[in-house]
Amino acid sequence: MKKYLLILGLTAALLTGCNNNADVEERFQAFATDYTPQDISHHNTPNEGKVEFDLKDEIYVRQVTRDTFFDKGEMQLHTRFSGPANKEYIDDYVAILKFSMEAPDETGFEFESMVEDIVEQKMQSNEYYFIDGTQIRMSNYPIRGYEAGEAINVTINHHLPEDMYYFDDVSKLEELGMDHRLKPHPRFLELTGNEDGVHKTIDGLISRGYDRMNGYIEHGDDKDISYYKRLDKTLESYIPYTEQALEVAEDEALKKDLAETHELLQGLEENLEDIDRYAENESILRLAEIYRDLNYYVKGDITIEKTDTTHFAKKVKEAQQNE
Repeated sequence: MKKYLLILGLTAALLTGCNNNADVEERFQAFATDYTPQDISHHNTPNEGKVEFDLKDEIYVRQVTRDTFFDKGEMQLHTRFSGPANKEYIDDYVAILKFSMEAPDETGFEFESMVEDIVEQKMQSNEYYFIDGTQIRMSNYPIRGYEAGEAINVTINHHLPEDMYYFDDVSKLEELGMDHRLKPHPRFLELTGNEDGVHKTIDGLISRGYDRMNGYIEHGDDKDISYYKRLDKTLESYIPYTEQALEVAEDEALKKDLAETHELLQGLEENLEDIDRYAENESILRLAEIYRDLNYYVKGDITIEKTDTTHFAKKVKEAQQNE
């Protein structure tokens, strides 16, 4: 029996709240009517506050309630489930998502497309969906010893206090002006013909480049932070790193953006002694813009404020217009 008991930590401690309309045991009995006794094996006897079971020997499900979250907030309901990233379980995952909701017909979440999206992700990823007092985190990650090679982990919380974000990326999306997210964003890579994702070298470069250049802008001029005082060492590693990415890049728009970053990095190397302030350096500012766009469109990280100033962003926009 496979059990995917990852992401325990705070999740395990998060004995959150109760459905105001029914206790957990009653909710489970309603859910179980669509399955045979052979489909469900219990970890414990269901009660009004907790149920824990395996579905079809492959999917681990846990639902718990508590009337407060560290003595804060309303009655809460918390559900977590995990299992193979396999299309054959999509209907089961949709059923569990509905089981996790206080009022599944009223939320507006597009459960089927949400599950299909996370199951079919080509790279390790997290997706966040939310409305009012409901937050959902869906993860796809590699796992050994399973035919599909990947698993999904989903956590659903109701009625978290307004001043406490268990999923910080939800607060980031709200800061960007999103008051809800009910369905997946377009698959930008697929829109541009990159059906199989991008090479891991490119994926890693985009993430690290984003972190490093934004770090220089934010902290590079702080005399008390020595980490960002060795731009020469950064360039010494990032220039060949970018050359490696260019060698494996197949998308022409992405190649142009990587080529621009390579040229900017070389220019910085040639003029190191002339740099006065990192936060005002045009090359560093431009590099940060490019990496933000590529994080948003190539890696699909919608929590990042995109700039729409790259060749790849333009290609995505054109593809969306032609749909």
